[in-house]
Amino acid sequence: MVTKGLIVRLEAKPGMEEELASFLRGALPLVEVEPDTVAWFALRAGTSSFAIVDVFPDDAGRQAHLDGA
Repeated sequence: MVTKGLIVRLEAKPGMEEELASFLRGALPLVEVEPDTVAWFALRAGTSSFAIVDVFPDDAGRQAHLDGA
């Protein structure tokens, strides 16, 4: 059961939009090996606006994610 989550909004600096998009694509393999990260989504909400949404079973899973790579 999912009981904790994070929503992180990101705004790319002018001219850095594609670099941020690439960074987020590259982060997926790191998250996939985290056993307590139930779901992880990175999305582009506009030209320079991005967000990460991830969910965890408990506080320990969320903290493990925050302390991880």
